[in-house]
Amino acid sequence: MNKLIKFSIKHPISIIMYFAILTIVSLVSIATIQMDFLPHIKEHNLLVSIIYTGMSADQIREVVTIPSENAFSSLRGIKEISSVSRDNCAFLKIKLHDNTNINTALIDSRQIIDQLQQSLPQDCTKPEVDILDSEKNSVIKVALTSKSKNISTMRQIAEKDFKHALQTIQGIGKIKIQGGCNEQIDVLYDTEKIYALNISPQQISDAIIKTNFEYPAGSIKDSDNEYVLKTTGLFKNIEDIKNVKIPQEKNYLPLTEIAQIKKSTTEKKTFAFYNNNQCIVIDIHKKNNANPLKTAAQIRKTIKSFSTDYPSIDFFILQDSSKEIVKSILSIVISALLGSLITFFVIYYFFRKKTISFLLSLPIPLCMMFAILCLKIFGRSINLFSLSGISIAIGMLVDPAIVIIENIIFNNKDENSDELIFNSIQQVKSSTINSSLTTIIVFTPFFFFPGNFGELFSDLSISVISSIILSALISLTLLPACYKLFLSKRKIQNINLKLISRSTFLYEKSLKYIFSKNNRKIILTTLLTISFLFLPFSFLIKKEFSPIIKTKSTIISLDFPTNYSIEKIEKETKKIIEDFLEIFPQCTICANAGIEITDYEKLADVFFNQNCVTFSIKFNSNKTKKLIDNFFKTKNISHKKIQTQDLITKTLELDSFYIFSAENQYELNLFEKQNPEALPSFKIKEHIFKPDEKTLNFFQIQKPDISNYLYYFLEGIDGGTFFIGDREIPICVKPKTKITDLNKIEIHFNKKNIPLSALGKISICENNKLLYRFNKKDSKILHSINSSQPKNSLKEKKSNGKEKSEISILKDKNKNLFSTSKQKMKEIISSSIVILIFVIILLYCLLGAQLESFLTPLILLVSIIPGFTGAIFSLLITGNSLNINSLLSLIVLAG
Repeated sequence: MNKLIKFSIKHPISIIMYFAILTIVSLVSIATIQMDFLPHIKEHNLLVSIIYTGMSADQIREVVTIPSENAFSSLRGIKEISSVSRDNCAFLKIKLHDNTNINTALIDSRQIIDQLQQSLPQDCTKPEVDILDSEKNSVIKVALTSKSKNISTMRQIAEKDFKHALQTIQGIGKIKIQGGCNEQIDVLYDTEKIYALNISPQQISDAIIKTNFEYPAGSIKDSDNEYVLKTTGLFKNIEDIKNVKIPQEKNYLPLTEIAQIKKSTTEKKTFAFYNNNQCIVIDIHKKNNANPLKTAAQIRKTIKSFSTDYPSIDFFILQDSSKEIVKSILSIVISALLGSLITFFVIYYFFRKKTISFLLSLPIPLCMMFAILCLKIFGRSINLFSLSGISIAIGMLVDPAIVIIENIIFNNKDENSDELIFNSIQQVKSSTINSSLTTIIVFTPFFFFPGNFGELFSDLSISVISSIILSALISLTLLPACYKLFLSKRKIQNINLKLISRSTFLYEKSLKYIFSKNNRKIILTTLLTISFLFLPFSFLIKKEFSPIIKTKSTIISLDFPTNYSIEKIEKETKKIIEDFLEIFPQCTICANAGIEITDYEKLADVFFNQNCVTFSIKFNSNKTKKLIDNFFKTKNISHKKIQTQDLITKTLELDSFYIFSAENQYELNLFEKQNPEALPSFKIKEHIFKPDEKTLNFFQIQKPDISNYLYYFLEGIDGGTFFIGDREIPICVKPKTKITDLNKIEIHFNKKNIPLSALGKISICENNKLLYRFNKKDSKILHSINSSQPKNSLKEKKSNGKEKSEISILKDKNKNLFSTSKQKMKEIISSSIVILIFVIILLYCLLGAQLESFLTPLILLVSIIPGFTGAIFSLLITGNSLNINSLLSLIVLAG
């Protein structure tokens, strides 16, 4: 180090040029580094989806979910496994350990699926596995409205044109479309006529599909050419469908005699409103490693292009995470610049020389740029955490520079020789290096934090550590070089040091007074007493992982009754929006409900309720927010406010809920009875048809034949596809009038019509439409638990033996009732305590080496207590919470 310091003093221009090169490279890294809201977080969740049409949730649980859970239990690196069973589908969420490579797990999962498929029912589709798409990857959400185009046309434009254009953008991941429905051609048959003519819906469908064909018929060759021959009979218009003939024993029956054909739409699965208008909502996600700013810019460019091509459609951006990223990063950059300016003016106030003030402020921009260069080298991004690290380091960057320059000035008043400059640096070199090491040691342990927590804060550590290292290097090399090159002896002699001298004199006088024999014990006792008196206040301060986000928006969800159809919910929602806009015309409201059958992430979410409508409202003032809350309270519908989560909480999966994992069905029923608000609780009344085995054997009918036939009557049967240009419109064969009385249905089999009532009995019962399992046990979820609720739910009501034996299963609530978020917080806290102890030991050793003492480092470490106490008390009296931001500040304080 001494050789480097001497070289910088003797060759100042060389040192300046080296740092100029470093600055240029840093500027290039700033122009090319990726910007994001959060550091890159590795994905640790897999989603397995299995479709089995025609099966209830109970049946899916038995024949699909449980065998799949058993198969995936052998996956290497698995930490948790949860499952959701719905009608026609099952979903498994697999959480992996932090050190597990998700791509390797994906390959292993596909091998497990190949073996699992052999044990699943024959009609069940092959399971699919993919990385679970995280909500943090949502970039832009846009709404499409139009006064001239109907909702089905807009849906078609969104799916065929807009979605296709978005998929060409580099970095685009999943695109989710909600609202509206697609075009469809309905073939509506008369049930009485097909019964009279002994025709089944399947025969109608087969006749349409066989007429609407295009098949290869070989090729024709001559001496020079070869021609492909194909036969085609594709429908060109609806009239072609009307001309379809249904084959009978002796003749052909025109389709128009038993059915009418008309344009229609598919069954509505979702709906969305933007203010008073029906709309299509498109949620655009990026790939996990894509640049959100570039991706969002390309999306906005595409939206602008489409708004020009489709002037009758209005595009409204509901959410743009890139703007939040820029806004947050810009606020940190402004804070950093303000800190730099304040530092410059404080230095100028004491030295009264612009040259020295500029020289002492020079480490700030250089270290900031160097930190970004280090982030680029390590493959990191500019994000809230890395920029927070740079901001944290600003106050510490000028400390070694001030110490060294001030010492050089005091020692070189009369002459300005290389030897005196070197000796001045030598006097404070150790303290400069050791103070830098102290800060580095404090931030190094963040690299050892496990999982997502470590990934989040490693960027911050890189920023702080790289800034501090370069700051020390600049102080020992660049500043002495600039001092020699730009500060002459005359300039040094003209520096006004009266203010510094006066401040030093007052400080020395205060120290003498404090450490006099009569005062030091009194002052020391007073400080320690105040510290320990304020220590209990730390238990009163509000504790949370991240501070509450205060935004001018709110999200409210309304739960409609389970027996409501999607059309009924849509009608009620529209009325609520109309009433809302009459009272709050200045607000913007967007509502959506339902689920697309391809949205596996939402289907796999146990908290998702299909009859729940989510209202996203933007307002102008907090007063309006209170009025909005009162508005929804006046509605006779169960509603709740959804707390806006910050991305850190979402990323670390710190949602506050409790899981009850039952050992058997009795435990589950008992817990559900005592906690009716437990999720999932999605039950509806269903008609159950129980076939009579003897009757089926007599008519030689199989049970699947009855199920298929009922499905044809109630839901319709596929009749192929009708092509118009590049559009594919499905054809659906279904009854003209919706069947509500199942006893009127007749099963067509072997040219006979057999009444359904003759084949079995129809009953009504209440069934679960959603079943949840956690770690291979049937489970229930409580969103939140009051302080008395778990105790009451698990408390013994009577002292007699019978009652006690029934409740004793649940008496150990810690065994059956637990919170995954609390477990994660315990892991973080336990890791933090271990690393904190590690830091204290390292600090003690470092201070001991610096001071060559065993006792003095302990005194210095004890001095942290008053500092922490004062900081916590300040948070308490200002109404702030103890969160991750304030904890980082305390860590800086300790350093």
